Amino acid sequence: MIVLVMLCGFLGLMADTAQLQYVRMRAQTAADAAAVAALHEMRGGNAVSMQAAAVDDAARNGVKGATIQVNCPPLSGEHSGDTTAVEARIVERTPTLFMAIFGHSSVTVLARAVAIADAKGGVTLGE
Repeated sequence: MIVLVMLCGFLGLMADTAQLQYVRMRAQTAADAAAVAALHEMRGGNAVSMQAAAVDDAARNGVKGATIQVNCPPLSGEHSGDTTAVEARIVERTPTLFMAIFGHSSVTVLARAVAIADAKGGVTLGE
């Protein structure tokens, strides 16, 4: 009986972990897309629409209702202060199934991406 309870608990924890990993990957993909979209707006002289472009591209990549912050220049990391770089941060609360039993009904998932304009007109994603 104890083994059955332990097995069910382990399976529940695995389900939550898999769900959170999926949400994290989706948020990272959306952050990458948001940073690139904001960089394209900045390079096109539309600095005012950087945030809107980032939110739109994040939504196209499955992130809706999350907090999306665009910073130019990035606030932290290797490219902080670099005016040719744009940072996108996504903060998303996601519900849990099994961990809710232990008082963790949701978990905050964070994703960050930096898009850097190179000299040839291309874009590089960095940290």
